[in-house]
Amino acid sequence: MRDLSNWTGDNQYRDSDTFVEQICSRLLPHRGIVAKPENVLITMGAQQAIYIVAALLRGFGRVVAIEDPGYADARNIFEQTFDEVRFIPVDSEGLIVDERLAGCDLVYVTPNRQMPTVLSMSQTRKRQLLEMAKKEDFLIIEDDYEGDMDFDENSLLPLYSGHSQGRVIYTGSLSKSLAPGLRLGYLVAQESLVQEARALRGMMIRHPPHVIQHTASLFLRFGHHETHRAKMHQIFNERWHVASQVIQELFPDFELQYEYGSTNFFFRSTQGHSAYQIAEAARQRGVIIEPSSVCFSDEKKGEITFRLGISAVPAGNIEQGLRTLRSAIDAL
Repeated sequence: MRDLSNWTGDNQYRDSDTFVEQICSRLLPHRGIVAKPENVLITMGAQQAIYIVAALLRGFGRVVAIEDPGYADARNIFEQTFDEVRFIPVDSEGLIVDERLAGCDLVYVTPNRQMPTVLSMSQTRKRQLLEMAKKEDFLIIEDDYEGDMDFDENSLLPLYSGHSQGRVIYTGSLSKSLAPGLRLGYLVAQESLVQEARALRGMMIRHPPHVIQHTASLFLRFGHHETHRAKMHQIFNERWHVASQVIQELFPDFELQYEYGSTNFFFRSTQGHSAYQIAEAARQRGVIIEPSSVCFSDEKKGEITFRLGISAVPAGNIEQGLRTLRSAIDAL
């Protein structure tokens, strides 16, 4: 009852002050980011943040560059809003920074854990990307979709945390660490861009429900989220070590990409096995994997790739699950 007025009134386009304060004082510092409330906008998940930025920057002749392979939902958003979408390959250091970025207005990246390969962008490549952004005068959307889940204490800091000179728009969410159904995301950017983003969001939904924002702020303020995140990191660390050891043993016929701190493993068949056939055979045995062809601009190039996640699998079930997956592949 004491907080009733915080979420029952007409708050126009404003967010919950207490929730924004907790993001600035707890969530962002965890990722090495210093921001003021005027730099933060609450969104209905990171997808809305990406869409709002795309809608703000859309226009005749506008060009956006994205990772290839990359996040399919982001590609779908940009194909609806930009005249040209450039697909830029990734390597072991992340998005390749070269002349293909010349003339771009916006570049979308997932530097912490590249989607879907899970590899991290190197510090050198980050510096090159920021230098190119200044030279070519483009903005960068940094999607830190797995930031809260990253259990590697030595992970590199986000682009936004460095000398980004106002060129980086940072997006994050509580979907992975708390609950995807709450649809709580946020973007962090220069105040002038946040003001325009707030106005555009207001024309859609005014603001995400204040009752959800306010409840989440209490969860953060009382320290429950930090305790929950620390417990998750311990669990994910154990699961990762079990999975990485078994995967190296059982899948010599796959090119494997994984990094400590991520809860996903990326597989590419060196024998040309169809990921969809593997996924169906594994599903019939009770094991779920995610074919990754949808992440490629040319889906044929991704037909032999898939992701395997361990965040929802108890450590004691991982080895048996991987052996079941191996038997499903051998049966093909």
